[in-house]
Amino acid sequence: MKKITRTIFILLLLGLAACNNDGEEIFTSATIGLEAADSITVQKIQGTVKVVNINTRQTTTNSQFDNLSSSMKLLRGAYQITITGYVVYLDNKSIQHTHAFIAYTDYCELKDIKSQTKLKIVLI
Repeated sequence: MKKITRTIFILLLLGLAACNNDGEEIFTSATIGLEAADSITVQKIQGTVKVVNINTRQTTTNSQFDNLSSSMKLLRGAYQITITGYVVYLDNKSIQHTHAFIAYTDYCELKDIKSQTKLKIVLI
């Protein structure tokens, strides 16, 4: 009886240890933001974020912006990020303009559970 109780106890411990979630999360909730020059006030952004995992070459795109940022769930890793689109802004004389823009980086590490990065808007 003592052996049976000990065996059940050991199996119970092994079962609980197998259910333990020690594994690291492999995904990140990435927020990619845009920075504008101090001389302009951005009113609206419309564009596409394209992120390419440098190691796997997997490409993810997103066209949803919340103010000057876009969020997506990605595998943790190193990325190349390109954002293209149109921006509506006011200049320092409060005149409204619409221009095409690009924001780009060829290397960005998104390695934390919640990662953030900012790219500068370049008007074209």
